[in-house]
Amino acid sequence: MDRDNFEGTTRWRAEIYEELDQRRDARIIRNLCLIRTMLFRNFMKISTAMLYDLKNVDAFSDLIPAKVLSQLREDGIEVWHANWKMNQYLPFLCNEIKKHISDK
Repeated sequence: MDRDNFEGTTRWRAEIYEELDQRRDARIIRNLCLIRTMLFRNFMKISTAMLYDLKNVDAFSDLIPAKVLSQLREDGIEVWHANWKMNQYLPFLCNEIKKHISDK
């Protein structure tokens, strides 16, 4: 969930978001889930563009915010992989989510 969803809501929700945003694993899990959800929701569009136009996850800034990819990079997770297809990204994202949930 993006910070924009908390703006204009009650104070305690924004505080919860800020607290979770400071926790590295919570931030990583949130960002990985956001990417995975966008890939599932837009499967045909993204998969076709990856296959025929050789696009990568960073090319879909209308669906996946660049901030999410840069935060993951800062946290030590490189999501961008050259010439990967959807059948490689989805298991990678699921494994990373599982790894960071299991760490706790």
